[in-house]
Amino acid sequence: QHAANRPISRHWNAPEQATSSIRSTLISMAIAICVILAGAAFFIFQRARAPLPPLPLALTQPNIAPETNAAVTPAPAPTEDAIKQVIEAATPPKVIDACSRFLSRLPNDYVLHAGGEYSGRKLGFQIDQSGHEATRFDVVVNDPGRNVVLALGAYEPSVWNVRWSPQTRIVGVYVSGYHRQAIAGLDPEVPVLNSSYDNRGTCGYFYMSRNEAAKADIQVRRVFGRPATAYSIASNGQLEIGQPLNGASTMQSNRVTVESFRDRESPLAGEAGLEQLVREGKLRPARRDDMLAWEGAKRRASGQPPINITGDQFSNEARTTFIRSAYVVLAPARFPVGLHGAHSATFIVPRGVPRPEGDPGHSSVLDMNTIECVGIACRQ
Repeated sequence: QHAANRPISRHWNAPEQATSSIRSTLISMAIAICVILAGAAFFIFQRARAPLPPLPLALTQPNIAPETNAAVTPAPAPTEDAIKQVIEAATPPKVIDACSRFLSRLPNDYVLHAGGEYSGRKLGFQIDQSGHEATRFDVVVNDPGRNVVLALGAYEPSVWNVRWSPQTRIVGVYVSGYHRQAIAGLDPEVPVLNSSYDNRGTCGYFYMSRNEAAKADIQVRRVFGRPATAYSIASNGQLEIGQPLNGASTMQSNRVTVESFRDRESPLAGEAGLEQLVREGKLRPARRDDMLAWEGAKRRASGQPPINITGDQFSNEARTTFIRSAYVVLAPARFPVGLHGAHSATFIVPRGVPRPEGDPGHSSVLDMNTIECVGIACRQ
């Protein structure tokens, strides 16, 4: 009976054995997968903990020359002398000239005033060889209790006669212009910087007028490094700087005068020069018959009949010419300088007398030798 039942027993155990086999296989696969995953996790963990590989040599060691792969020796630390040389090279050079010497003599606490005009009052003589009549400025400074530096400028050759109130201290003067400039009335101890176009001043030049104030300001700033407090324009050679005097007294030094700048070797200028030529017998004042002789000569040269003038009547040309002072040339002479504008004249040159040399300015020359009228008035 037991043997009879054995097949039946094998029949019922076959599914169980199959199930057990599958279970074992799955378990083995699971274990293998776990082992693999564990190994992978361990590998990743170890990689994360491992140090990074060294960067390329060119990035971590910049002192390696790429061309030769040879190490560059680090530069030594700069010495004090080397640092000093670099600082000196970056500092502008110290220039010593008339400007710097003048500025070095000024106090730190000064007020700067500027003033002038194209020209002052006519002096009647020359102070240089420009051929221009010199002019004069009378400068009065009143800035009590302060150190004052003046910047004065004119185009024409000029002498600046400076006076100041007793409480004012003039500690320096910069005088400039196109032609020669000179200072009178100051104590010799006061520093003076004289820089004009004619003397080729190293500090440059300027001259004042209402239309030139902006240019004057540029030059003043260039010399002093700052603008003037004010720019005053002279009137007929009179220049007042600072506060009104209100009748207060002024003072000046008599060591240097305006007359001391007269050029003794040059003839007098303007009206003074004409008067000098009259005294020397080279000119004489023209008369009515001198003008009539000129008009007659001119009409004859042009083929016109002579005119008959009765009484005190003159032709229009004669009246026009006599608006200005007229002279007859008697001997070889030279025109005085400064015969411009209201200071011009008319010169009648008789036959046989040479025409004066030099520049007649705005004057007219009636030459009987050539029957020629030369000058501005002749073109009117």
